[in-house]
Amino acid sequence: MTLHYNHPVRPTELQILEILRNRMVLPSDSLNYYYRLEKGYEGEVQFHTLLKKYLATDSIALFDLSLDGGSSDFQLDCIIIQQRGVWHLEIKNFEGDHIMDDDMLYTLITKKEISNPLHQIDRGKRLLGELQKKHGYKFPIESKVVFVHPEFTLYHLNPELPIILPNQIRRFIYKINNTQSKLTPAHRKLADTLFSLQTTRTLSARIPHFEFDALKKGIPCLKCDKFLVLGGVHGRRLVCNHCSMEEVRESAVLRNIEMFKMLFPERKITTAAIWEWSGKIISKFKIRKILFQFLEPVGARTDKHFLSPFKDRY
Repeated sequence: MTLHYNHPVRPTELQILEILRNRMVLPSDSLNYYYRLEKGYEGEVQFHTLLKKYLATDSIALFDLSLDGGSSDFQLDCIIIQQRGVWHLEIKNFEGDHIMDDDMLYTLITKKEISNPLHQIDRGKRLLGELQKKHGYKFPIESKVVFVHPEFTLYHLNPELPIILPNQIRRFIYKINNTQSKLTPAHRKLADTLFSLQTTRTLSARIPHFEFDALKKGIPCLKCDKFLVLGGVHGRRLVCNHCSMEEVRESAVLRNIEMFKMLFPERKITTAAIWEWSGKIISKFKIRKILFQFLEPVGARTDKHFLSPFKDRY
């Protein structure tokens, strides 16, 4: 029996940059950071899909663990807990031709140096081992870098290095399947411990400064990110003039509220704020009705605001 404890989580920074990208002009470094985060997340989703399809042994897979390493925090893309030990996997979604030369990684054509993920797994393995020891576990850890993009090629690769290329992933999973594994309460307790020790990651300096008044207001389309306009009978649906996507008014407003909370977690959800945030395309009366219907009203009439029931997504 395979136990998947969680799945790849869209990073908070990626969610913030996705929202800002439609509402302001991102600086080039922020835009490049956005594309890098998006690509990394897509790689983890791809590997998670392969595990769900092919992993058939008794194991626990955990993704996106942000942990406190004492002197510094560290992140684990994926770990797979089996009876005899823990696989620690760094997932990379690089594409194109690369070359390994003297412990350095370069793009083949431009010779641009790339941070060597082998150094990342060394640090991750050491800190994970220290964390295990601190909490009374001694499971052996084996680390691998997994390149998931089908168009990735690596030249001058020493076959002894802990690297799994795209055409080797299924064989690697079959290797895990062929390793006898029967989980015990201790394995599940380790997973619970790691899951409970997660920390909140500090936002990168590459998230640009933004203010409510300076951002473009409106409700972006779920499909193409263009801003929606009123449509349907009595404006009960919002429509996209670009791709013809339609969305129920209440759904669109609630989705937009979660974006508001992602960017401004300390700001109160009020009728006036959401009316303005939604581009004033829906009347204040209807915004207020939606808030009372789906959110929790708090405060006196002069300080009426609402609490969102949703968390960690929009």
